Amino acid sequence: MQKMKKVIIFTAAYGNGHNSVAQVLKEQIKDLEENIQVEILDFFHVFAKGKEDMMYGGYEELIRTLPSLFNLYYNAKDCFKWIRWFDTADFSIRRHVAAFFEKVKVDLVISTFPIASGYLAHLKESKKTDFKLATVITDFVATREWLYQGTDYYFVATNEIKKEMVEKGIRKEAVFVTGIPVREEFYGYSKEEKVPGLITFLGGGLGILPENPDFYLDISRIKGSQIVIVTGKNKALKKQLEDTIKKENITILGFENNMPKLLRQSQVVVGKPGGLSLFEAIMTDTPYILYQAKLGQEKRNERYFQKHRLGQAAKNEKECKAAILRQFTDSKERKIEEIQRRKIRESIKPESIKMLIGGTKPMP
Repeated sequence: MQKMKKVIIFTAAYGNGHNSVAQVLKEQIKDLEENIQVEILDFFHVFAKGKEDMMYGGYEELIRTLPSLFNLYYNAKDCFKWIRWFDTADFSIRRHVAAFFEKVKVDLVISTFPIASGYLAHLKESKKTDFKLATVITDFVATREWLYQGTDYYFVATNEIKKEMVEKGIRKEAVFVTGIPVREEFYGYSKEEKVPGLITFLGGGLGILPENPDFYLDISRIKGSQIVIVTGKNKALKKQLEDTIKKENITILGFENNMPKLLRQSQVVVGKPGGLSLFEAIMTDTPYILYQAKLGQEKRNERYFQKHRLGQAAKNEKECKAAILRQFTDSKERKIEEIQRRKIRESIKPESIKMLIGGTKPMP
């Protein structure tokens, strides 16, 4: 009888992307083989029990009130390698991680969060465990906060990210261009699914969107436009817009259960520049306007998209309206973005993750 393989996926609830990617990976693994046991664990719930609520709450308060302080630390870690030490400086967590893997035997550990990758890589470097460690980078970045010598495999969004990592000393053979893992429903788009004039605003989990109702009324005057606004957890914004906007071509939602269908239908999307959302747009060939990049990783995503002409950025409502209008009027730029999205779709090898878990060495 074939031995049962055990896989643990570590994630963290800093935003929605890390957890969503972890869930996608779990579904992919479950579909692969019957003899694989896979479990998703929140890294801080397991190894910082009793402190996790304070950590998550403190993070949300920090990015809400002092994003510049967060960004200062985020960028410093990439400029000065020694600063990254503070990410894994909690020796209590190190002891808990070591004790956990003395009891739990596992074949493969996957991390979708950089601090988790750091602690797990330190354990690997100590030679006290023999599991394979894979890190899935959930943004369009090659920042040092993700990069540790104890990591066996990296799964990244694009070839350019891989090149940056190799330049920073990561072995070429350890980096696989898989794209950021997204649900199967985002694959296999068809141009015929696009609804002409459909403009979708995605607020992400926190509902970060333009708040002025007049802005949406202005956009709704674009000839042939249909507007969908997904406010996420921002109940106050949803109520404000519902109370003030009464137009047939504007639909206001709290959450959208069928996000793949909505993206596949949208002619243009405006949203937070999170790595997962951006890659979902690439896979559905949907133009994406990156709205108000505030955090370090969002700014890096914005920089990547602009450098490679994958999308436009907007810092405010005026720039957002101009970017939307360009999608309807500038066919040359729209075509360039379409070509760039197609290049990424054609270059990724998402099957590499499944090959690794199945015991076959994927080609980097």
